[in-house]
Amino acid sequence: MKEFKFIELLKPSSVPSPEGIGDDAAVLGNNLISMDIMAEGTHFTFEAAVEDVLNHPFVSNLSDMAAMGGKVAPYKALFGVSVPEEYDKVMISKALAKLSKAYNVTIIGGDTVTSKDGAFFALTIIGEKGERILTRNTAQKGDVVFVSRPLGAGKYALQRKSGVLGGKPDINYKFEAETALGEFLGSFDGVTACIDISDGLGMDLSHIANDSGVKIIVDYDKVPVAKIPLPERDKLEFALSSGEEYALAFTVSADKADTLEKEVKAKLKREIYRVGSTESGDRCWLRKKDGTLLDISRIGYEHR
Repeated sequence: MKEFKFIELLKPSSVPSPEGIGDDAAVLGNNLISMDIMAEGTHFTFEAAVEDVLNHPFVSNLSDMAAMGGKVAPYKALFGVSVPEEYDKVMISKALAKLSKAYNVTIIGGDTVTSKDGAFFALTIIGEKGERILTRNTAQKGDVVFVSRPLGAGKYALQRKSGVLGGKPDINYKFEAETALGEFLGSFDGVTACIDISDGLGMDLSHIANDSGVKIIVDYDKVPVAKIPLPERDKLEFALSSGEEYALAFTVSADKADTLEKEVKAKLKREIYRVGSTESGDRCWLRKKDGTLLDISRIGYEHR
């Protein structure tokens, strides 16, 4: 059973969004809480550098905070680890200390246990909610759809590293959570919905579309593509399907879109990118050059 079907089975045990299952982070009082896990054999190999492995749940969790409009503030965390005896626990502790300092996260507890086979890391980060909580189920018909930065480099770097494209990685791709932008979007009352891109643009926008009851149309020529050395015919596919980008995708009421762009440029000194719009219907679609629509709701990566 794939990830999203399993999540649907869990929803009856929860409460409606934003306190329950359905968004990037959970809301508890004034806090946002997010959890990410890394399992050997699924997410990494024994040979992987432990700092690189542990960096992933830090970035993933902070990206979830950003997608909910959370504040950029000191964070607290619970760390869970299960490793075999042969693992270098001193190296794990040093990597954890380095990353905690870098991301302003204080480890306040957790659990450890010895594993008979393979390593498992779990990180739960507790942050503070911003002025407004951003969710996936509040996009409206007629909204403008934005993404926060060019896409595709994450998938390209991963495929170079894994040997799918051959050779060694020729770009230095660093996962980064959009924490400053997320807090800003949470303070702007024209933003109607938000999600982080962890599975692919098409797949993640389909969550907003389905949860909000709208149809999202992404325009072929508006998708910002990272500078990756691929044939032109492949670049857009990478931009649409690249998971673990940790960019933000969000919808904004049409009458506030221009103002948002200007304020982001003036206050954050950066760009955001219009990629489409919402209308009546469902799912996420790519409008091709000839005007025909291609369903891209399942383009991306889904865990099993």
